[in-house]
Amino acid sequence: MSIAARVTLFFLCLAASSCRGAVYENVTQLPRLTFDFVVAGGGTAGNVVANRLTENPEFSVLVLEAGGSNIGVLDSIVPGLDSDLFDPTLGYTWNYTTTPQFRAGSRTLDYPRGRLLGGTSSINGMWYTRGSRDDFERYSKVTGDPGWGWTAMQKYFHKNEKWVEPADHHNTKGQFDPSVHSTTGINFVSLPGYQWPMFPRVIETTVEMPDEFKFVLDYNAGVPLGVGWAQNTIELFTVKASKEIILSAGSIGTPHLLLNSGIGNKTTLAGHGIKTIVDLPDVGQNFVDQPLVSNSWFVNSTETYESYTQNATKLTEDLREWNETRQGPLVSTIVGGHIAWLRLDANSSIFSQHADPAAGNNTPHIELQIASGIGLETPIPPEGGNFISFQTAVVSPASRGSITLSTRNPFDAPLIDPGLLVDDYDMFAMRVAIQKAVKFLSADAWKDFVIRPIDNLAQALTSEEALESYIRETVINALHPVGSAAMSPKNATWGVVDPDLLLKGATGIRVIDASVMPLVPSGHTQAPTYAIAERGADLIKQQWM
Repeated sequence: MSIAARVTLFFLCLAASSCRGAVYENVTQLPRLTFDFVVAGGGTAGNVVANRLTENPEFSVLVLEAGGSNIGVLDSIVPGLDSDLFDPTLGYTWNYTTTPQFRAGSRTLDYPRGRLLGGTSSINGMWYTRGSRDDFERYSKVTGDPGWGWTAMQKYFHKNEKWVEPADHHNTKGQFDPSVHSTTGINFVSLPGYQWPMFPRVIETTVEMPDEFKFVLDYNAGVPLGVGWAQNTIELFTVKASKEIILSAGSIGTPHLLLNSGIGNKTTLAGHGIKTIVDLPDVGQNFVDQPLVSNSWFVNSTETYESYTQNATKLTEDLREWNETRQGPLVSTIVGGHIAWLRLDANSSIFSQHADPAAGNNTPHIELQIASGIGLETPIPPEGGNFISFQTAVVSPASRGSITLSTRNPFDAPLIDPGLLVDDYDMFAMRVAIQKAVKFLSADAWKDFVIRPIDNLAQALTSEEALESYIRETVINALHPVGSAAMSPKNATWGVVDPDLLLKGATGIRVIDASVMPLVPSGHTQAPTYAIAERGADLIKQQWM
């Protein structure tokens, strides 16, 4: 389906005696075409910004989202069915693909981004990870603005978060730190609401191997190192903004919009026949994502994710349980109930030739997502079975890529090059991550549970060369893209936006989404994006109220 043929959805909140909202599917339905603020992108950040701006009844706000409504989309509503959203035939994603990744077997990889109300927040895995204290202190240092520091940003995390009990109402004592969470925000956050039988073994491993896999009570407290419980949550009419246009189209959509609008590297734009409005060479540059490899083992259990994906009767029963009681295995995403955040050894050989890319000593280099089921994008072996998987990711990568135009046609997808594994550090760190996963499963807690690795992983573990080959053949993007419209100090000649998120060299254009992060946080990007959107909305209010 071509982009031009897709439905365009508009959400409108108008100022009147009180603020009201409406959803429109055609621009001709709009009561007017001039608004105080126009937000391009109804996703993770855009909807937060719109929500906060409309707290002022004097403001009129228009949100533009290219996809349809997420209302009634069961795959988006039921956490355990979220993987179905990535089916390109359903129209919930933009069907993006990367350029060939020469360090990943020259493969062209799918790069799904949400194309419905809610954006990618409507299709993602709902991990709630803030990153480390070091990440935000580094943002503060890079931009010269203390308002982006860890302590200053806590009020925005808290403003956005609404901590709730897990679906099964189990006793959560010792599984998180209530003092670092908020119960008064707008986005629900909680612990796993279904207890897979493997969960106690994860905690047993932290007791057996505390020096290497220590237990961390709450990885969102600023120091995430350790193993902890997971926390999860366009036809061409012209509309005018009398105050500001806010770009919240994401780390791919935002630079794509800017470049098509003549904002970017003037030489490159001229090559596409696009007139330069603002010469900003860094638009679309500094693009970074985290490499991820899924690793799977056969297990001696029938109580894994496969128990219902391979059994239509069981899936029907589980879905009925979810519909009637909001209980059962479908209350949680498929990727598990625990995460390990780890650093490379300080004396690792890579550091003799490479600077540490992490934000600080309390920041992880790698992540292990421990899941009760087959790994992401891993085909089930012909003989079938049940599995445990470790999604290993380099959360503080050194590689960088870019977002560039493929043509001057704004409806053509951009060239997405995440630069997977182009820096040797990332390969080194990924090898360590997989070796850590193997070591984790060597604990006595797993002796009667884990049978053996699936064939390609078993072969990979025979030598360093085989492991590198396996990584190149299986690595994918973690889908945590940032940096393509990075913020920098106010007078800096590099970067795309100032610390107040206003576009450099322009007036009345602000970028509020994950693309402004100058470096990727050492975790998943949903929670930081919410907090950035909260502060971005405050920055707008401070200027216009």
